[in-house]
Amino acid sequence: MSDFSIYFGIGYEHIADFKEFKGLDHILFILALTLRYQWSDWKKLLILVTAFTIGHSISLALTALDIIDPPM
Repeated sequence: MSDFSIYFGIGYEHIADFKEFKGLDHILFILALTLRYQWSDWKKLLILVTAFTIGHSISLALTALDIIDPPM
């Protein structure tokens, strides 16, 4: 569980660090995806953001497990 808390903290710092704009790309991407929708379409927005999060998590897991090796 200590590994989880370490990596959770690193991930949080990556997204929430606006001083160096490290996580700004994620926030802007989600914003760009959601600009098309109105507030009444909240279910579609929830599905879209959830799909992005799942896809991002899968790619991180595949990389962490050395199943894929993305170019740096």
